[in-house]
Amino acid sequence: MRDRRASQALGLAGRLLSLYLLLLAFSWPVLASHGPTLTILLPERVSRQGEQFADSGRTSQLIAALAKESGLDIQTAYYPWRRAQKLAERGEGLLWGVVRTPERARVFAFSAPMFNTPVWIIVPEGQRFAYRSIQDLRGKTVSITRGSQYGGEFMAQRDKLFKVEEEAGTLRARLGMLAQGRVDLLLSASTQQTSKDYTQQLNLRWGDIGRWEVLSTPFSVDAIHIAAARGKPISQHLPALSHAIQRLQRRGVIQDIVARHAQHAILPTAPVDVRPGAY
Repeated sequence: MRDRRASQALGLAGRLLSLYLLLLAFSWPVLASHGPTLTILLPERVSRQGEQFADSGRTSQLIAALAKESGLDIQTAYYPWRRAQKLAERGEGLLWGVVRTPERARVFAFSAPMFNTPVWIIVPEGQRFAYRSIQDLRGKTVSITRGSQYGGEFMAQRDKLFKVEEEAGTLRARLGMLAQGRVDLLLSASTQQTSKDYTQQLNLRWGDIGRWEVLSTPFSVDAIHIAAARGKPISQHLPALSHAIQRLQRRGVIQDIVARHAQHAILPTAPVDVRPGAY
């Protein structure tokens, strides 16, 4: 009798153990897939009147593609550029759309490059000049977006070879400064790959405040990255993002998104400025 009870107890224990292992097997994929939510920090785009402009769709589509490909849980948050950079430096988020510079490389680690963006020189129609090097900017006043960086040579020559006006507003506001003669030219990053296409886009969108020309030689062509603070836990996710970027590029996904929005940008739509920190 005692042996029978012991056998029943062992059988019950075995069934309970099997049930526990079965439940654990079903719950494991959920537990394994649950990771931290990563915040991608994006500079907000506002006019001088405080009006905020919506994302054109390119950035949100790229982030959605990266989240799906990498399996990471990603959310976005918009801040003024300098605050976004400070938050990223503290490891409180990933900084989106960053050009690698020696100064930034001391603080940030970078993902694989996502795409290349030309930085174009815009002048009023009829005021085109030959641009071959930064020396051709001598004596001019250059408009840039606040927080933008264009490399060591630009920083070394600013306010020496040429003057710089920094503007936090939209591209329309900066074109207004150009139309009023407050600056001689402005630098603007765009995924438009030819000066002809970008000239067409500018004149379709903002022909009501002036007529524009884009010089045929870009000021620079910059690779765009995601950045994470060195030595912070959030930087451990960069390899997964880099691998996802490279897989998406091999399949042409990133190129298709960038090209599609560059083509749509030629059509007249509501004005949207480029990201101030990206270039």
